[in-house]
Amino acid sequence: MKDLFVKILSTFFFVGYNPVLPGTSTSFVNVIIIFILFKYLNNLYFFIIPTAALLFTVIGFPVSSAAEKIFGKKDPGKVTIDEAAGTYISYSFLRFEQMEFPALVFIGIFLIFRALDMAKPWLIYSVQKLPGGSGIMMDDIIAGAAANILIRCIYLISFGVLV
Repeated sequence: MKDLFVKILSTFFFVGYNPVLPGTSTSFVNVIIIFILFKYLNNLYFFIIPTAALLFTVIGFPVSSAAEKIFGKKDPGKVTIDEAAGTYISYSFLRFEQMEFPALVFIGIFLIFRALDMAKPWLIYSVQKLPGGSGIMMDDIIAGAAANILIRCIYLISFGVLV
């Protein structure tokens, strides 16, 4: 039973079993969820998204460590709770209702986060060598934070407004 619970959470409700780009698939599913939250929950999304980021981050460390043991390999591709955490971090504390072209910003964040997570520049690459769940989670946490900061900088340069 515990193994099934770990598989459900670590693969983000089995999205990680997608044979083609499981991490991108998990991020995309979460972007859709975030968009629905933004569209239908008025300003509540501003608090729900960072709460989800914190929840997936806190749960992600022990669950991804357990998943490594269950799947029998380091950082298994199926484990995508890290992408969920990183996605929610990248969308946290942004005021989409105050933006011009929020749909473009949604797409931009997704592309920046996925590019950083897949390319793994310097710091992002180095933390994935950490043992267990820390190595799985930290690269996506940093990629999500970097995507959040980068989209703010791009928006500030483009529109002269800090969001």
